[in-house]
Amino acid sequence: MASFFKILLVIALLPVLLVSLWDPNWFKTDIDQQLEQVSYVDLQFDYIDHSLIQPGKMSIHNIELDGELIKGSIPLLHVSVAVSSLLNKQLIVKEIKLVNPALQVNMAAIKAMSEQPNNAVAEENTFQSLPIQSAELQRFIIENAHIMDVSEPSLFAIKGLNLRLSDLQLVKNNRPITPETLPPVAIELTINKTVLTGQSFGKLLINTLGNGQQLTLNQFQMVTEQSNINLNGKVNNPLKSPVVSLTIDESVVALDEFDGLMGDLPIKPAGVVNLIGKLQEFAVSNDTQHMLQNLNGNLHIGLDNGIVRGIDINQMVQTIKDSRNTKDLGFLLLKNTVKVLDKRSTGSSWTRAALNHHHQTAIPQLRVNSTLTNGMLNLQHTAFATDQYRVAINGAVDIDTVSFNDFTFSILNAAGCADVQQTLNGNLDNPTHFLTKNLAANIINPLESLFENFVKPASACQPVYQGEVLHPN
Repeated sequence: MASFFKILLVIALLPVLLVSLWDPNWFKTDIDQQLEQVSYVDLQFDYIDHSLIQPGKMSIHNIELDGELIKGSIPLLHVSVAVSSLLNKQLIVKEIKLVNPALQVNMAAIKAMSEQPNNAVAEENTFQSLPIQSAELQRFIIENAHIMDVSEPSLFAIKGLNLRLSDLQLVKNNRPITPETLPPVAIELTINKTVLTGQSFGKLLINTLGNGQQLTLNQFQMVTEQSNINLNGKVNNPLKSPVVSLTIDESVVALDEFDGLMGDLPIKPAGVVNLIGKLQEFAVSNDTQHMLQNLNGNLHIGLDNGIVRGIDINQMVQTIKDSRNTKDLGFLLLKNTVKVLDKRSTGSSWTRAALNHHHQTAIPQLRVNSTLTNGMLNLQHTAFATDQYRVAINGAVDIDTVSFNDFTFSILNAAGCADVQQTLNGNLDNPTHFLTKNLAANIINPLESLFENFVKPASACQPVYQGEVLHPN
């Protein structure tokens, strides 16, 4: 009888012994052989944690990747699966988590590979019925990733990336779910330090919800030491023909932090800019002209205590005021300045005198209030002040063709009236006559009014600007 009880005890304890002694690393050699078949990268790992007590959980430690396209390490990969649902042919992956991955990506090699001709015969877009009825990934998490492009030139370097992707449906009714029929997926992304093409963009926070039909950008925030940019918007049909709408919430941009984006432009603004605005739906395409011609929205800009480097605006304004042929000089001034910026011309001698990398102009205030209508930028109540002059701008510019429609700039006196005023119509390369609607060069000066019969007396001053921008002391 005692022997019988011993046999029962062994039978009872055997499953416990098997669970406690189970080691998935017994199969590591076989797994390594299978990993050798993975294309473009050599993949190895140290060991696997798995227990039959918790059959749905597994961790792989110290994964190493070595290949032409990608190299690096993933210290920990954790996978959690709902085992009971497998009995109903439903795969529910509760979580896949990558912890502290450090990866080096060769984007130049990836691009070269993608450009190679593909001789494979295209398969029909049909799917065989899968052995599982449904499959979903509830959470995909990346914690504290460091990823950088090691090709030349390096396109990006990212530190402290945290990603959380939720509710990704993979299979339904025994068929893979396509991007077009994918239910909305939630994505939360934060990056502690972002560098793109050598330019630092600080910390990023992105919160989206979407699929192949529509992507909703609930929050985009970029934070640097001095800047804080906030956006939200939507992208319809993001995979094929994106149609984008964006709202710029109250944002602050320190221009000096993004000096690298201005390249070698001879004129560069500096200072802290306040932004708010909106771009209504526009189609993103390779046809830049068509895209610009269909932009609609508004933009409001404020700048205090700014600087424009590379130009002496005071000298240019004074040249206009001193000229007897103001109506032509203002146009030539603008045309030559634009051409210098566009690097198609060195401009006239008097323009070059004001454009010099040693020059700079203080801008105590600037206010831009604008709307976009079918690619036409309309400016109202827009003005800026230097330490010597105040200039108001009103009218419209076609941002694609750089042509003007009743575009008026006024050099103001202390009362907000125009000492000098000019209206531009037409294209810079083929302008019409720039003198319309009683906006001739008006030099309001009682002494000069004795000699110039077209000059208005000071008592007839009609303010053309009474906005926030103050007259310099």
